[in-house]
Amino acid sequence: MAPTPLRNTVLFLILFFVTSLKSSELPIIYSNKISVDSLKESVYILASDSLEGRETGRPGQKKAAYFLASKYISWNLKPAGDDAAPSKVDTVQRALYAKHFFQKHPISIRNNKGRNLTMGSETFLYGKDFYYSDNTFDTSLVFNRFIFIGLNKHQNLGSIYKAKKYSKKTLVLFEAFQDSMNFLLDKFELNTSETQVPFLVFIITTEKIIGEYFSKNRKSSTHPEYTQILITENVAKTIFPNDDFKKIADEIKKNDKTIIKKAKRIASIELIRNTDQLCGQNILAFIPGSDLSNETVVISSHYDHLGKTDSLIYYGADDNASGTAAVLELARVFTEAKNAGHPPRRNLLFLNVSGEEKRLLGSAWYVANPAFPLEKTVADLNIDMIGRIDAPHDSTGIKNYVYIIGSDKMSTELHTINEAQNLKGPNLELNYKFNSDSDPNRYYMRSDHYNFVKNNIPVIFYFNGTHADYHKPTDTPDKIDFEVLANRARLVFLTTWEIANRNDRILIDKKN
Repeated sequence: MAPTPLRNTVLFLILFFVTSLKSSELPIIYSNKISVDSLKESVYILASDSLEGRETGRPGQKKAAYFLASKYISWNLKPAGDDAAPSKVDTVQRALYAKHFFQKHPISIRNNKGRNLTMGSETFLYGKDFYYSDNTFDTSLVFNRFIFIGLNKHQNLGSIYKAKKYSKKTLVLFEAFQDSMNFLLDKFELNTSETQVPFLVFIITTEKIIGEYFSKNRKSSTHPEYTQILITENVAKTIFPNDDFKKIADEIKKNDKTIIKKAKRIASIELIRNTDQLCGQNILAFIPGSDLSNETVVISSHYDHLGKTDSLIYYGADDNASGTAAVLELARVFTEAKNAGHPPRRNLLFLNVSGEEKRLLGSAWYVANPAFPLEKTVADLNIDMIGRIDAPHDSTGIKNYVYIIGSDKMSTELHTINEAQNLKGPNLELNYKFNSDSDPNRYYMRSDHYNFVKNNIPVIFYFNGTHADYHKPTDTPDKIDFEVLANRARLVFLTTWEIANRNDRILIDKKN
């Protein structure tokens, strides 16, 4: 029977409806292909003994770089490194081909030679009894006055003492009441004009591995001109031999008060270091866009961590093997979609950077030497720690959450898109606690997305919050919740899909 015009119209409408339905369902279908098993495999490799904590410029980081490049090669992603090559190579060439995904960036690491902190007849060892900051210059210092301030959580330190008054003295602050070095320094009207040495801050800490504590805090330092030195309680007792710091802590907590003590003790310290010139590697892999390939969406993570101290490895399973595994998984699933005839309209750049733990060096290098024009970079979706549950949520039993930082800072539209995509499947609790401009943790400025912010590129930072194992050797793969990790990765996938395939690029409606 010959088709009638009416029948042709009906068939066309049915076909159009089915096609449209499938098109709208595609991102959900592919987001559900994000695999818990794949994520788990990647995290366990990245946070393994053989990668030795992935410290930038060290052998473990370089092994991690080759692992990431090998994954992108196996999926036939295109390289965008320093010396990008044709995208198809045979098996024999693969090891050499990996270098084409590398963007090398220089890094200077100062090795501490000075090991002397002396008070009277006592000599204390660097790395065991005290630790000092990366920005410290080579010098020898002598101090003869100390002020101990056990600070309650609500006290404004600047209202107690102005730095001008104590610029030639040493402040000893009780660690338990100070989460951030910035918080302390910002409370002071610091003044070094009357002294030849920078204002020194000593922090009493009972951490067994003092460098571990320092590593956790040094990332947030925005006051590089001030030397920061940590001392253990053992050293503090040499300064204040008659004081029980545990009792002081209990008294401060109980009465919510600030306790101030003064002491006259001569202390000398040598701060002398060598500099190693090393090389970090960013990994750049991309999927070409179809009809809007002049624009690019960046999905980023840092894959470096703190390395090892002697035989002690800082595994960095959550920070940031979790985020790096998510970026790999997104690359795998977007490639599967492309191979099935659904390529992204815009380029997708999968950017794994090193040097984040060295003050965001890798991402800073990328924005200074971009593989794709920054003015045509639509957004950066940065993933840094999405595999764990922080204490506030753990105490309430809420796992299905993620902290969203920066989504509304430059683009209301980006914020709205992310929230809309969340409702399509992941249905996470989107927590904006750390997005506040008054957040003392300053997470908005502490991961790699911030270098894109500086270049007027809208960003979202996906984050699970910190936990008891943050920047400790105990941040191990067995503590990752891979189901939660997968669901958070699905949100990033859906938001990426929408940004990459919509007709218009993200509208920037706020000033940086």
